[in-house]
Amino acid sequence: QGPGWVVTLTPLALNTGASRSIDAELAGEPRERVKELLASELEIDNDHYSIRLFLVDFAEDGTITVISSRPSEEPFAELLQQSIVGGWEPWAGATADSATIVPTSTIPEELQAHFEDRSWRRTVIAPVHVDGELAAAYLVVGRVPDDYPIDTIKVNVSARYRKLVDVTRLILTRWRHLDHLNRVASHDSLTGLANRDAFSDALAEFDLAASSVVLYIDVDRFKLINDYYGHEIGDQVLIEVGRRITDACRPCDVIARFGGDEFVVLLRGVDEGAAREIGERIVAVVAAPLEVSGGPSHVTVSIGLAVRAGDDDAVSAADRAMLAAKREGRDRLVMS
Repeated sequence: QGPGWVVTLTPLALNTGASRSIDAELAGEPRERVKELLASELEIDNDHYSIRLFLVDFAEDGTITVISSRPSEEPFAELLQQSIVGGWEPWAGATADSATIVPTSTIPEELQAHFEDRSWRRTVIAPVHVDGELAAAYLVVGRVPDDYPIDTIKVNVSARYRKLVDVTRLILTRWRHLDHLNRVASHDSLTGLANRDAFSDALAEFDLAASSVVLYIDVDRFKLINDYYGHEIGDQVLIEVGRRITDACRPCDVIARFGGDEFVVLLRGVDEGAAREIGERIVAVVAAPLEVSGGPSHVTVSIGLAVRAGDDDAVSAADRAMLAAKREGRDRLVMS
């Protein structure tokens, strides 16, 4: 008997390397696309089995999003997201970074109809931890044969789950590191506001044809605060001033610390009147009593306002207006 061939057909969905997700990440694909690929890695569709994965993404800002790789499953993904935001924690009691059966009795009532419509009999949860914190979780649901054990996980299936969890943790860790590096490069280390480079980038990217205004803000007599109370108290004052400026502005505005006691704000999509209103609000909120232990009872700021027109240097114009506010007695706003 001569040599022969053995041919094995392995469905791509059973690929335990999650290579498509890794390749997409290394190729610079958008993160949402990488998440969709992660949610499709172990999907199965045949006459006997139908397996779907829903990736529950816990963003560092507290936002929870459920990702599905199939548009047809978006209604269930939305319901699942609502259930989780509402308090359902299918990962409660699950072993970290390992797959665990979710008892049918614990599935929220609002999800039951979808399970019945699709004949989903088996539910598995696989949490993903990054730096000891829950960063994501896979909810795996499926249609399986009647004789398939729904209360146990086979060794080979468990290994695939663990591999997917490992790959997901690797990708999420990479994203966190990249985000941290970007934040360090673009934000002021003391106040957490944008730094000078990030502000310049935002100014350059904003459409010159759109209405915008620059506010240049300087803390009045800050050197005296540093000299009298010390630099540590001075830093606390700057942090509080930065917070108050942020509170007085809108979410779409870019607020930066230029260094020392100087802050600059890019007000997007405003006319001169609306910008003046925001600037006056900053003057007022900063002048309110301070609650910095061991520090001054209050501080004030001088603000220069410049409307951005064409390619003019609105930052320099606002800076000159700020110096005029200083000369006029401080604790006020002056327009260029």
